[in-house]
Amino acid sequence: MKVFSLLAFVAPIGLALGAAIPNRLVQRQSTSSQGTFEAIGHDLERFKVDLSLLQASTAAYYGPANLPAGQRIIKNLSDLAATLEQATDDAESYARSIHSSAQQESDSQQVVAAINSVAPYARDTVNTLIDKRDDLEAGPFDAVFGNALILINLRTTLDDIIDLANALVDAVSFDQIANVRQAFAPIVQDVTRAYNYYTGF
Repeated sequence: MKVFSLLAFVAPIGLALGAAIPNRLVQRQSTSSQGTFEAIGHDLERFKVDLSLLQASTAAYYGPANLPAGQRIIKNLSDLAATLEQATDDAESYARSIHSSAQQESDSQQVVAAINSVAPYARDTVNTLIDKRDDLEAGPFDAVFGNALILINLRTTLDDIIDLANALVDAVSFDQIANVRQAFAPIVQDVTRAYNYYTGF
């Protein structure tokens, strides 16, 4: 899976923060079980990239370009929200396409492994932001992270991703996969709130 370089991400500093959050994931046409599973895997890889860039942007706060670093953090958060929403859509599509319980079990175990590899990394990222909150409030981040509950809720929701992954093993019907969207909803809400704090909307 190709990982975008940090330089390629940092180059366009003039972020259009007032615009609507774009979904940068390519729309996929496949309706097969395997094709949908691959789409979920793609979303999880993009999730990892977003988190990696988020960590790098946080570290960049201590460099000379504080404000652009803050803008990059918010952009990464908004991209992360869009990625999670797309992953939810793919999970629903995947559940609809399952015809073989044996195939479903094999595929969902791979999804579990992928999500479990992401969840600790995600928690570390959010914990870093929480630990640095006092420093961030002294800079251009006070309008974003002034409400500590945003970060605390985000961390709690990321913890739930592991439970979500394990639940996928038993998601043999469309009704059960609805739990995926329910689990992702709080993180999307919190990230959107943080984005809105920064843009003033």
